[in-house]
Amino acid sequence: MNFEDIKEQLQDQLKASLEKIKDSTLYIQLKERYDQLSPKNQKYLNIASAILVFYFIISIPISFLNEANTSIEKYKAQKELLARLVKTKEMKDNTPPMASPIEASRLSRNIESYLTKEGFKKEQITKTENFKEDNKGQFPDAPKDAIISGVKVALKQINLKQFVDVIYNTQRQARPGKMTHLKMSPNAEKAGFFDIEFEIRNFEVPVEETPKAEPRKRRRRK
Repeated sequence: MNFEDIKEQLQDQLKASLEKIKDSTLYIQLKERYDQLSPKNQKYLNIASAILVFYFIISIPISFLNEANTSIEKYKAQKELLARLVKTKEMKDNTPPMASPIEASRLSRNIESYLTKEGFKKEQITKTENFKEDNKGQFPDAPKDAIISGVKVALKQINLKQFVDVIYNTQRQARPGKMTHLKMSPNAEKAGFFDIEFEIRNFEVPVEETPKAEPRKRRRRK
């Protein structure tokens, strides 16, 4: 069957459909009402019908165009997301591993050794105390199951230069631990000197152990 035959069949079917529509009661009633209208109203109705037909015809390609634009936007968003994921993975691969936190007891000894080396007297070092605690919401940025350990240090009768040096060097030694508390007040005995207290904390997230696979039982040979 060639194209001309298909065209003729479609034309015949269309003519038959139009004949059925013209023979229908609804069409006859609408035609009678249309004939009863004034020429001016008939003109308005023809214009409105033409606009309505034009709207239906033009709405089909517009809907396809909207779907195409939506698909393009989804593609761009997915492409951008993939690019971000690739960049994040590259940053992760190129980031050096974080140093393990120093044990609180070792950090305490390091701080005491530093203070002694810098000439602090024993009476000036009023406290170097280790501690452990649970994260009960006081550190919302840290994981809830983080293991917190640290050192409390208290010094008295130090000058401003000693204060700056102590804070800088102890924080440097404690990496990746963080100084979370610092209190400074004037010394009651010497003017121009200060008493300070600070706390350094380590935050460790427990590593889940991978369950070991149970060894397979060997079958006994009969």
